[in-house]
Formats: sequence, C-alpha cells, structure tokens
Amino acid sequence: QEFRLKQAKDILRGLGVVETLLSQGKPLGDALDDAAQAVGPDGRMVLGDLVVRLRTAPADEAALAVREWTTAWDNPAVDIVATSLLASIEGRIEIGPLVASLRKTLGTVVEVLSRARAAAKGVEWQARFLALFPPAVLVLIAITGLRASHTSSSNFACASCMSSISF
Repeated sequence: QEFRLKQAKDILRGLGVVETLLSQGKPLGDALDDAAQAVGPDGRMVLGDLVVRLRTAPADEAALAVREWTTAWDNPAVDIVATSLLASIEGRIEIGPLVASLRKTLGTVVEVLSRARAAAKGVEWQARFLALFPPAVLVLIAITGLRASHTSSSNFACASCMSSISF
C-alpha cells in the first residue's frame, strides 16, 4: 500500500513536469521522458516503463502500448494517466489542458490514499495497544498483588510475634 502511494505521489510530480514541458512546446514523448527522470525511484520505474513502451511501439499502436502499461501496473494513478493519454491518442484531444485537469484529480486521489493509509496505521496502533495493554495490566496486578500479600503476611507475622512478647 505504501509503495503504491509513493508511486502515485511521484506520478503526480511527474505530471507537473509534463504539464510545464508541454506548455513550453515540448513533444509528449520527450516531456514524459524528462518527467520520468525528474521523479523519485518509485515513479521513475512506472513512468520509465511508459516511455519505453511508447518509444518502441509503432505510432499506430501507441494506444495499445498505453493499455499494456496500464495492465502491467496495479495503481489507480496509472489508470488515471492512461485514461488521459488514451483520450489524447485516440480522440486527438489536446493533452496540455487534459494533464492540468488530471493533476488536480490525481492530487485528490493521492490525498484520499494518504488518509486511508493514516487511518490504517491508526487502527494498527490501536490493535497493538489492545493486544499489549490488557496482558501488561494483568502482569502488573499479579506483581503488585504478590507484593501486597507478601507484605501483609510479613506484617501479620510480626504482629503475632509482638503479642507473644510480654513487657
């Protein structure tokens, strides 16, 4: 889960690079390649794979390469990027505004994944607490109970000794 979240964050950063480079007039393939080099290692794997697939595919099979890329990576961020790329490739939609919109959507997805991860970590810590706290309390009670009974029996013995001594 954490690995997929890191991938999604890197892909989101990469889309920012792609958006900037497209607005400067760079071709999509070059923008994706530069973006793959600009992100962390988790996203670099994913975006680098996309770049390789697009570069090795014939121009008329770019959509197929994007679909294969989508099935190779199990990540909602990949699915969102692939949908936009397919819309651009198949529908001849201008990719720049699409990437800008996509970044907002993917930002929301990353936020939701981050919150879900934080909630899962919270539940994990609660489970650990519930698994450790009751046995710890029982051990503490047992230790303090043994000390208390030992102390009270010592006091009782001393009291009986004292009563047998006559002044």
